[in-house]
Amino acid sequence: MTRGLLDAVAEYGFIAAFNKKKEQKPSPDPVEDLRKAWDSHITFGLENPVLYILMFGEPRPELSLPIIENSKLLLKELIHRIAVAGQLKVTETRAAELIYSFSSGIVLSLLAMPEEIRDITLSFDAREVLVAAITNHTPPQKGADIGSVAITMQALLPSFPSLSEGERHLLKE
Repeated sequence: MTRGLLDAVAEYGFIAAFNKKKEQKPSPDPVEDLRKAWDSHITFGLENPVLYILMFGEPRPELSLPIIENSKLLLKELIHRIAVAGQLKVTETRAAELIYSFSSGIVLSLLAMPEEIRDITLSFDAREVLVAAITNHTPPQKGADIGSVAITMQALLPSFPSLSEGERHLLKE
């Protein structure tokens, strides 16, 4: 089988899971939505090991399947919601890179374990380490970390059309 055909099979298999994710309505708590998205990603990988390995097991930076790019866009939207809520401690780009790396690494690690000794708590522990690393867990208060405040402000800037371009630039810096 050619790689192109394998990519098409993998993409077709991922579309149903992607559409299901896309249909989910966001909750008021974007960090909880991140946890649910993580669990959904891990479950998909463990229930569809062949598809998952086809999609994520052999990194090819020069070729990314459109469905994976669409999935990354959904992740970026979720991360942006976390930033707007004032709960992101790292940049949105960094959060996306960490989530993508952690989640795919956990799935591949779990798939490498024999099923009879596979420890699914590894996924939950990694998820909570990740959440603690990238979020504040609670909305910022008076003594909030200045970095989190700056990230929140940057995420909110587009929602203030009354600011001039100069004001936007000044606040962005």
